[in-house]
Amino acid sequence: MFKFSSASGPAGSGKTETSKQLSNKELGLVCVVFNCSEGLDLIGIKRMLSGVISSGGCLVMDEINRLSLDVLSVFAQMVLGVQRGLQLCGGSIVKPAKSDFGK
Repeated sequence: MFKFSSASGPAGSGKTETSKQLSNKELGLVCVVFNCSEGLDLIGIKRMLSGVISSGGCLVMDEINRLSLDVLSVFAQMVLGVQRGLQLCGGSIVKPAKSDFGK
């Protein structure tokens, strides 16, 4: 169950709190809420996205409209890549087993 969604509505209507409650209490997932700012770069977004995906949690990007258009565009491409990868592997992420190769 890996889905991407978007909540929209007026400020102060409880979108972030609803997302947090749904992921934490109803689905039992770790929820990371990140407040976006103009200074957020692609390295930070990539680290957050990969961390949340590897932990199996939920990422809420609050105030995403503050991102610059070029950063938002690359972020959308990252999300599309994750969606396509999940479709190819049947919707689950399998972590490779640790090996002693190279030690």
